[in-house]
Amino acid sequence: MSTQRYGAYQSWEEQRRQDRIETHLPLVYSLASSLAPRAGQAMLDVSDLIQTGVLGLYRAAETFDEGRGVPFGAYAKPYVRGAMLDEIAKNRSQSRSVRDKYRKIRAAEDALMQRWMREPSEQELADEIGIDMKTLAEWQREIDLREAPSIDEAAVSEVAATVESAEAEQPELSFLQRESKADLVAALGKLDEREQQILYLYYQEELTLKEIGFVLDLSESQVSRLHKRALGHLKQHMEMVSTS
Repeated sequence: MSTQRYGAYQSWEEQRRQDRIETHLPLVYSLASSLAPRAGQAMLDVSDLIQTGVLGLYRAAETFDEGRGVPFGAYAKPYVRGAMLDEIAKNRSQSRSVRDKYRKIRAAEDALMQRWMREPSEQELADEIGIDMKTLAEWQREIDLREAPSIDEAAVSEVAATVESAEAEQPELSFLQRESKADLVAALGKLDEREQQILYLYYQEELTLKEIGFVLDLSESQVSRLHKRALGHLKQHMEMVSTS
């Protein structure tokens, strides 16, 4: 390859990398928002997490291998979240034991990411470290690495208020006209984790279906179907609540 062609190829690759980063910035914003409470405990602002997350996104873009057939969003998410957690950990006062456990988990995550080009499962992570699942769960609780299994009661209430306010603009939410907010909160709490995540990100975080896809590693059409399904289940649960 001539020097001129090689230079053009490098420019093209750099532009693709930059486009990929800009397209996935909503992933950084969403992860920063979800980790904001932990950042506050470490005296960090969300803007600090976003800046750190963008650096993680660049690192993911530099090591991403498109030929492996892995979506960039799925590959980048643990890099971005890991960079944010590293920043939080640096600013928190923790015991040496907890810091050692954190370093082992992060080292194992990095090794598995490089090996398989995807986020490892909990079992794979435990196997890489050489501990059982129960011990891994205990470590994660100690260092506060685990995601909440579903949105908590306060977040459910926020989603309820936002869903109610969106009712006038979305005909599919017309069933809310005869329901109280208390019933809506109760019905939201009965949805499964993924359905709660979809509604939270769409109505509360105001992400688009495409952006939610980046966050949850789903296609836009999958998110659309899940969103409709969640609303259908929400309606069913609310009818059950109102008749009980």
